Amino acid sequence: MGHMILIQGSLFEIDDVLCQAAQHSNREFIHLAAKSMDTYLSVALAGERMEALHLSFIHGDHATSPPDTALTVRIKAYTRGDLSTSLYIDECIRTIHALVDPRTQPEDIEQPGKIMIERALAGGTLKQAGYSEAAVDLMRIAGLEPGAVLCRVPQQKDTTREQDTFNEEEQPGIISVDAIARYRREHRLSFISQVQLPTHEALFQMHHYQEIDTSLPYLALVLGDMQSSQQVPLVRIHSACMTGDIFGSQRCDCQAQLHAALHTIATEERGVLLYLPQEGRGIGLSAKLQAYVLQEQGYDTIEANERLGYAADARTFESAIEILLEMGLRNVRLMTNNPQKIQALEESGITVERIALEIPSTKNNAFYLQTKHERFGHLYGPI
Repeated sequence: MGHMILIQGSLFEIDDVLCQAAQHSNREFIHLAAKSMDTYLSVALAGERMEALHLSFIHGDHATSPPDTALTVRIKAYTRGDLSTSLYIDECIRTIHALVDPRTQPEDIEQPGKIMIERALAGGTLKQAGYSEAAVDLMRIAGLEPGAVLCRVPQQKDTTREQDTFNEEEQPGIISVDAIARYRREHRLSFISQVQLPTHEALFQMHHYQEIDTSLPYLALVLGDMQSSQQVPLVRIHSACMTGDIFGSQRCDCQAQLHAALHTIATEERGVLLYLPQEGRGIGLSAKLQAYVLQEQGYDTIEANERLGYAADARTFESAIEILLEMGLRNVRLMTNNPQKIQALEESGITVERIALEIPSTKNNAFYLQTKHERFGHLYGPI
């Protein structure tokens, strides 16, 4: 929502930090920092964003910086006096927005300047419990661009001034570095949003989750009350297949399985379809298409992957399992032919009843389906 957050420190952090998402940076936040804090503004950025913008940096030697934090000086020269004027506040905001705008290119950036950039270490608070890592982790958890504006709030013996810093409407939410680090340890992904998704089958609720480390989207199409005591809900775990799901490729049975699963859930009026960003059994679209070239030369799907140096099946189901457990689903009827999915769920403590999801073969995918049965152990025929 763009509200400011007060992040409370960890072991090596002396002060607290006022934080706002860089993409939501606004005049109120900058003006508040300028008039109220005897300190400087900085922008915490993910390392990959700094590299994309070719931002130079030096290893931090600032007294309040963690030992491994990297600092850089950026763009227009601002002083505390500058920030008291409308012109400089607006230019400061434009600079901050540019740092996290995916359209910004290195040539759009003027160096040096006096907006301090703090490079968050890869791995975030799992690597180091610093303010920059905590702020960038918080942005990733919220599904925002990985950059945040920070303003140090010095600890003072006389707390009167700190208490008067914010009026009643400005009081920030409070979170600690340790709480953010704990969330990172306990979660692979975070819930971002929920919207209605009307389809030709039914009106689904689509839940958007995002993997924190990769920012990859995980979608859950939910129909009905998952906490109902009715029959155990249907679940389909479906890996994305652009060629099949979107274009209807007959090389696989993915689109047919997707549509059959949605139809079955809609008929029963209750269930969940998880749509995972694991194209080509986890190797990605480009590699999958290269594997297709080899398949056209006579290799089966496993041989093609391995000839390219990839695993036969690189998928993992930990994130899907986390979503199911967050939904309270510990007993499911899983629509699948893949014994690996059943095993993964059962090892996580979820009770699984398999529901076969068989699609008639065609002349284009018969060899592919035969390979899945013979070499992956996919289950066909009566349960």
